[in-house]
Amino acid sequence: MLSRTVDVSGTRPAGAEVTLSNPAGGGPLCVVAADASRTWSCRVTLPDGPSVPIRASATSAGGTATDQITVAVLGPPFVRVPDGATDGTVAGLAYPGAEVRVGDHTGGACAATADASREWSCILSGGSGAERRVQATQSTGFSAPSRSAPSAP
Repeated sequence: MLSRTVDVSGTRPAGAEVTLSNPAGGGPLCVVAADASRTWSCRVTLPDGPSVPIRASATSAGGTATDQITVAVLGPPFVRVPDGATDGTVAGLAYPGAEVRVGDHTGGACAATADASREWSCILSGGSGAERRVQATQSTGFSAPSRSAPSAP
């Protein structure tokens, strides 16, 4: 499972502590200490998916208010060059069924669809042998028309 670090933010009653958690269980994803501010934010790690549940609880002297939402998460695909590949082949992991678009600094490009085990591969246009700085994005039915952020070069 691919997971992403994302920023989550919101508002709360002044003086309330906010806890984000996975409704399925486990420890808190983050805890934001109580202070006078009505806004909060924290960085959490979530899996890719069209309906990732998050539970937010705000606790203050007046009690606890809890709400649950679902968010769509789609981060960049993982990219690697298979061992021994000299023909411009790139491969990696993406969300199952995602369309992956790959490009490099020379203008080479290719596209592939991730299979059910998240695997994808394609051969970059524009020759082989030279070192290339490759980046990829992915798009799914739940993210369209948007694409993920690009992978690190």
